[in-house]
Amino acid sequence: KLWPDYKYDMALIINNGQADKSPMGYQPTRAKVLWSLNVSGLDYIDLYLINSPVDPEYRVGAWLALQDLVAEGKLKSIGVSNYGRRHIEELLLDKRVKLYPVVNQVEMHPWGHRGDLASFCADHGITIQAHSPLAKARVLEDCELLQIASEVQRTPAQVLIRWSLQKGWIPIPKSVTPSRIKENSRVFDFELDGDQMFRLNELESGMTTAWDPSNEA
Repeated sequence: KLWPDYKYDMALIINNGQADKSPMGYQPTRAKVLWSLNVSGLDYIDLYLINSPVDPEYRVGAWLALQDLVAEGKLKSIGVSNYGRRHIEELLLDKRVKLYPVVNQVEMHPWGHRGDLASFCADHGITIQAHSPLAKARVLEDCELLQIASEVQRTPAQVLIRWSLQKGWIPIPKSVTPSRIKENSRVFDFELDGDQMFRLNELESGMTTAWDPSNEA
């Protein structure tokens, strides 16, 4: 990921500045990716994301740098993280942009599933990569969730991951506990029916469990 602090790396800005008239954010982004390849010893990176849209003056330039690195074979796919609809529209409307994000990694779970953003991404072929799909375990005792888990004889966490999968998203649950990692992987041998999906959808409350930059200017 390209973290927001890249724009404060003065060595990159001084050594790879704007002498070539490239847009703001372009050269520091390029230098960061090449640095990552160098320290990792990799020839290319499969997926590289801009982590957040908090830098209005830099984000299009950063995207153009990633786009060029794809053309050079240094990156295979590029995407964004924590982007709202207007941030993605900013890219899509720029005539210099030839590649759309392949994913938008954003917090998604039944208590906050951003219907407008999800629909917009689907319409433009952008896959949702759902981080925090378990809502950081804050609502695993929700009565409706527990009832559905009982109906399908699965754990609440498995139900939440399965809900994301049936939405067509890529859930990325986080755990350091081997037993829970194994549990989280056992979600491909059952399905939630239409009523159960509807009931989970109805839990929407606009809840987020982390810093949410998707509404940034």
